[in-house]
Amino acid sequence: MAGTLLCAARREMQEETGLLPPAVSFRPCANWVTDPGRPKRFDTYFYLALSGVREEPRQQTTYRQNFWRSGYRRR
Repeated sequence: MAGTLLCAARREMQEETGLLPPAVSFRPCANWVTDPGRPKRFDTYFYLALSGVREEPRQQTTYRQNFWRSGYRRR
């Protein structure tokens, strides 16, 4: 299951940002699960990954704007 989740995380990152860091750079960050008894339940995994120093994410979707957070600041 871990391999499947990692593949999905990499695919989503590429779809959303245009970046595709190597699989070894992904680290599990969080797992959120909807409270029991809710009509819809979700079990969601979050990962952190390092990308190249000079790589910049590209906005690939229209439903979310200006949400990228990065430790790298352009000067």
